[in-house]
Amino acid sequence: QHHHYSSSSSSSTTTNLSRRVHYLKSELGSYYGTRMQIIFLLTLCAIVMIFKEDIVGLMVLDKEVNVVGKIPVKVLRTLALEGKKEFDNEVTKEYGHFAQEIFRNESVLTYFKTPSDAVASKDDGSTTVDLLDLSRERLKRRLKIKIIESQLMNGTTTNFTWVIGGHSAAAGHGNLLRQAYANIIEQSLRGVFGSLGIQFYAKNYAMGGTKSGPEIALCMESVFGRYVDIVSWDYGMTDGRSPELYHLWTYRAGMHPTRPILFSYGQRYADSIHKEVEDAGGAGFEMNFLHVKSMFPNSDDTNVDVSQLPPAVKNYVCNNGHVESGEPCGDKYIKFDTNHTCPTIGYQVSWHNGWKDHLLIGRLSAAFIIENLLQAIDELSSSNNHAASFQDDINAMNPSSSSSTSSITATTTETKPVIQPSISSSYLAFLKEQENQDRESFLQTIPPGNVFEKRTNVVSESVLNHLKRSWSFCRTAVLPNQARYDGVVMGEKNRQPANYLYSGKTDYKEEGYDIRKALPSEEPENNQTEPYLVYNLKNNRNICSEAEIDFKDVFYARYKDNWMTTTVPNNAEEEYYSFFDKSKDDGSNRLNGIIMLCTVPFDWGHYSPDYVTIHEMVFYKNTTNTTTTNTTTNNETTTTTPAPTPSPTTSVVNSGGIVVNGILSTDAIQVHEDRCYVLKHNSEDSGYFFPPNSEGKFEIQFRVPREGNL
Repeated sequence: QHHHYSSSSSSSTTTNLSRRVHYLKSELGSYYGTRMQIIFLLTLCAIVMIFKEDIVGLMVLDKEVNVVGKIPVKVLRTLALEGKKEFDNEVTKEYGHFAQEIFRNESVLTYFKTPSDAVASKDDGSTTVDLLDLSRERLKRRLKIKIIESQLMNGTTTNFTWVIGGHSAAAGHGNLLRQAYANIIEQSLRGVFGSLGIQFYAKNYAMGGTKSGPEIALCMESVFGRYVDIVSWDYGMTDGRSPELYHLWTYRAGMHPTRPILFSYGQRYADSIHKEVEDAGGAGFEMNFLHVKSMFPNSDDTNVDVSQLPPAVKNYVCNNGHVESGEPCGDKYIKFDTNHTCPTIGYQVSWHNGWKDHLLIGRLSAAFIIENLLQAIDELSSSNNHAASFQDDINAMNPSSSSSTSSITATTTETKPVIQPSISSSYLAFLKEQENQDRESFLQTIPPGNVFEKRTNVVSESVLNHLKRSWSFCRTAVLPNQARYDGVVMGEKNRQPANYLYSGKTDYKEEGYDIRKALPSEEPENNQTEPYLVYNLKNNRNICSEAEIDFKDVFYARYKDNWMTTTVPNNAEEEYYSFFDKSKDDGSNRLNGIIMLCTVPFDWGHYSPDYVTIHEMVFYKNTTNTTTTNTTTNNETTTTTPAPTPSPTTSVVNSGGIVVNGILSTDAIQVHEDRCYVLKHNSEDSGYFFPPNSEGKFEIQFRVPREGNL
């Protein structure tokens, strides 16, 4: 059916290869101009068809000083346009005559707004077009880098990766994973990027019932992976009213080794925060296409012949302009289309998008990237006079100072001479140097104050700055999780990374223990037992194989095991995060030793009796005696029993606790609701910092102080 997408890329790859061979034969034939060269080209194409090598990678001239791609920009644009033609055909099938207006070039470029769009509008409603859009320039710069790398890096695959972060709606709950908008983006862009020799991924790493921070934001390298070009935020239902968490998100993205471009879906503070991101050398885009849905007719309007509507429009808007709401649009069996694959699938509720909404979000997002990709190709040609204004772009993208109202300040950077845009190693180096300059600008900015929710503003400013602006090792059990897929989290030797399938899904084989089956026997005499990686806490593996891939797995410490021990980073993690040099120039260790622990959230706070909190680990006392409070409301009296507050005066030296490199944690500072805490070992600010051991690592020991589990 029109909205079902195959995970197989073989047909797409063959189509792209055939298309590229066809155009290389026609365009490059005239480009070389002699029969011998044409014969050589045809021979080369035959070799490509046999060995399935990348023709772009083969057609490269290697010079000692400068490497120049042999395929002209004109041919690259032709290849990309041919890929776009396939995309246009698909959206025409889905949206019929509506596609002509919705996917018009001028319309598509407005579907994501930047801070420049906001300041370009005048009070009289008119707009100015002479303002350089920093975010768009930086997005196109990243695209140019990938295009050039695909031409010059012989034998190496060039990847472009978009990772989707978000809550259950973004994860596609209620739908098949193939129907979620992440997969729509991947399927839409795979052909266009593939025609240029670039492998495109859109990984759906959204997780139901999860906020953007602190765990996910501080674990971007682990969860999202080490190589990310775009990362998107879609947490409107969980922390859309928490600008502090979005600040944390943007600053941790700035610390990521590939410093991804930011996209957000429904972030109400995007205009102001993305302005700060731009001033610090980054790029930020906010969704701006909700008005598109108003173009579709109401399917419950008696004057509308629903049978004539295109498949993606039929029964999409009802109830006076409401999407997937009312009858028949909100009907479960119309909004969701899963029975043909999964007879039973959960989470088909009103607040989760149906397949038509995911399709539209994915198609519009992809269309925006395609238009920017075509512009990036055009700007790589020196014949379009782009180089004449390039120096002005550089100066504008490296301002000497930021607005006085901004919470950050950018530094002055040295102006570089103009380098003619081209597919060459020298221009590639120039673009990468620009990205490095922007990273340095970011590192010298002054970050905002608190980056956690307002009621948890208890961590000292020095610690906050480290959490916002420092490299970190993160070991998290949640799925999806790139570090787990790559065989790093458990530290197993010679474990092969999982193979990629589609939309972030892999053939990952479960590690750890199914909690609904027998766990290993207790080992109270073995103080080196690792906390167990445990899954299936809520029987969440008992689902259709084509449904969601997000699960809240945990590391599990038991009372009966006495002391349990883990070391961070393990050897596999140390190698995996090799981009982070632990040693300073003077040989001292760079790690500050701030330890944050996050426990698994339970729906609506329904914790089981054997659940042991971080506070109990640090401040254990008998919690069976509670006080009762009577509250009178509307002439009715209700009795509530508040959760006990642990006392910091009760030491756990003799009964249990948390020890880091032999130092007992004596305090745990809450930084996020009731599940994330920063450890301390004394009352001063220095108590936040646990010194590393002689190997530059942190041995963390847990002893659960009562019957139960951490």
